[in-house]
Amino acid sequence: PTPEPIPEEESAMMIHDEVGIFSPPSEAPASLPEMEEVFEMPAVEPSRTRSDRSDIAAALTDFLSLLQPASTGGSGPHEGLLRFLQDRVNQRQGPRESHALDKHVLGTLTSSESYVVSVAHERDFSPSDAFLLEHLNIKRARLSQISNRLLKCGILQARQVGRNRKFSLTQAARAQLVAWGALQGGEA
Repeated sequence: PTPEPIPEEESAMMIHDEVGIFSPPSEAPASLPEMEEVFEMPAVEPSRTRSDRSDIAAALTDFLSLLQPASTGGSGPHEGLLRFLQDRVNQRQGPRESHALDKHVLGTLTSSESYVVSVAHERDFSPSDAFLLEHLNIKRARLSQISNRLLKCGILQARQVGRNRKFSLTQAARAQLVAWGALQGGEA
């Protein structure tokens, strides 16, 4: 079977009109046509115009005052935007997620889990904490697994802060460590 020839009109060949190339008209008009109709403006009372102008000016002033942040200490023109964005981050903090404490797991932690618990006693951390990852010589996914296991066992609690999960030691785990003598009462 030999291929049938395709006529040029049906082919996929692009011509300049299809791609939108502008070709100027050969004859340009010498001037724009004159507008012959004249519209008359209705007469407006001068006193009403002044009151309308003052109303418009007052509305514009109110609008501009809404756009400008209140200056509270010279933090600059970006203070309003910064405050708005910080409030949004604070609003996105989720509730703390915690489970019942499993004392058996707390008493039989691996060395990596023990280190994670000791850091959680000091401060909140996320699975992407560079200091923890470097010290344990693991990747973020493994630290996330360790943290989630400790969360399910009630040793850690988690809360969502923006897009990050922050883990910390639960009060029950801290109290159990004090009861076992691992922590002093003042440390808890």
